[in-house]
Amino acid sequence: MTPEMDELVSSFFDNGYVTQLDAEIRDYICQTEKGTKKAFIDVLCQRGYKIDDITQEFDRQCSCSTLRYVPSDDTYVGVPLGMNLWSDMCNRIHDQESMVAGRLQRTGSSIKIDIYRTDFQSLKLKKKVKSIGLRPCPVMRWTKKFQKGAALKCLDYLMEVLPPAPHEGGSSVLQEIREVISRKPKRAPWAWLVAHPVVKLELSPTRKRVVKTLLSLSNGPVDWKGTPVSLDELKMHTNLPSEEIEESIEYFNGKGIVRKVYGDFTPTSLGYPLLRHAFRSRPCVTFAVVYRTDREYQLEVSTPSYLAPEIRDSLEERGGTISGVSTPAVFFFEKSQVGEVMDALITELLNPMRK
Repeated sequence: MTPEMDELVSSFFDNGYVTQLDAEIRDYICQTEKGTKKAFIDVLCQRGYKIDDITQEFDRQCSCSTLRYVPSDDTYVGVPLGMNLWSDMCNRIHDQESMVAGRLQRTGSSIKIDIYRTDFQSLKLKKKVKSIGLRPCPVMRWTKKFQKGAALKCLDYLMEVLPPAPHEGGSSVLQEIREVISRKPKRAPWAWLVAHPVVKLELSPTRKRVVKTLLSLSNGPVDWKGTPVSLDELKMHTNLPSEEIEESIEYFNGKGIVRKVYGDFTPTSLGYPLLRHAFRSRPCVTFAVVYRTDREYQLEVSTPSYLAPEIRDSLEERGGTISGVSTPAVFFFEKSQVGEVMDALITELLNPMRK
């Protein structure tokens, strides 16, 4: 990394959905890493999917940073960002029912708690959510503002009703997703679950200016009714030479942050929220708690590089294990100790010195 490059690691816990076809494509590309369009279609048709559905899903997987199409070879190649996310989903699939995950964010003198909804959650958890007074809000979450003490009680109540996670996986990821979808109405053939996307980028001032301009002008991915941005528009708004813009776009395309659509450019549906989180001014903390055994809980707190140093230090002081690309921090604690970590996080978020 050259001296003018800054390293950015962006990550967060959130929920998202997968369809059965979506899962089949992700699983296939993670095993093969690349394949011709024809080979993909042949395999998926043999599994009972229709060609029209397959081709539509290919485009969605390009937006989800799982696939990138190479026209010269009529080939799809796997994108590490999306492939790593699928690996994360696979690792978490058997914990979904035993998990509560969400986001903590300061709003004035209060803490806003968002709890992510999934299709794996028990009726017992849903009843507890209702009794606490968390209300449904878009997209697929429950939310409420609390004072600090009430926020900690809310999280404690939710942890109390989690069933213990299974010791062994048993069924495959595809089987788990298929089973969840089979229990839903036919008009909703997808499964919502919690995952933890991560991206590591090296940003020069030029790359940062280009991608910030693209995010602003596009107002989101084209799949979310955003507007594709042309090279001329980027030149006009950045005052940078074409070569520097093209180098930046090529870099972000390779990372799964940006893709080309009919000659113009759009952020991907995974890249956009990852960078929006990185460039936002309002601090928040995302987390996931899994009930492991009779006494042990696993707490994970996402620790992107832009997380406030005081929060990161607080996690490390309390024994958080940070590995890999440094996110998430992982704790194995009794429930009361999880509460102590959450107390420290909320205290830091409510610090009057933090804007």
